[in-house]
Amino acid sequence: MAMTDPAYKVLASYYAALNTKVTVDTVTIPIYTTTPKGTSGNRIEMSIVTQVPDDAKDAYIQDVIMSVDCITEFTTRGSRKKSVDISNAVIQLIITTFGGSGLSISGGGCKYITTSLDNISTLDEITDTMKIYRRILTFTNLIQQI
Repeated sequence: MAMTDPAYKVLASYYAALNTKVTVDTVTIPIYTTTPKGTSGNRIEMSIVTQVPDDAKDAYIQDVIMSVDCITEFTTRGSRKKSVDISNAVIQLIITTFGGSGLSISGGGCKYITTSLDNISTLDEITDTMKIYRRILTFTNLIQQI
């Protein structure tokens, strides 16, 4: 048996875990795996950063690293706090849903062994007309083919 690529299934399970469930100040934050051209405003963009076979090749284990970008945009007043609030909601949902649960991945064939938050990066862009605050979360998911 050869190891299959679980990355798309991990991306789809993150989307299912977060879609319509991240709410800040009574507003549901939209989630994108492919962001439509011209999208603006508060949102979450997700992507697969990399996929690395683990040393335990006989166990069919891979690390799938996901990036979850929590973006807030303001044309007038606004601060980094909203992007922090969005990222905190995401962290809670992801770790609660996948962290060490052995949860099978939708579509079959794989399961989560562990999920960990590895990094939080903050990027701010402030111009004369726009304020953009980004919190980029990096999660490592140890996935086993079953």
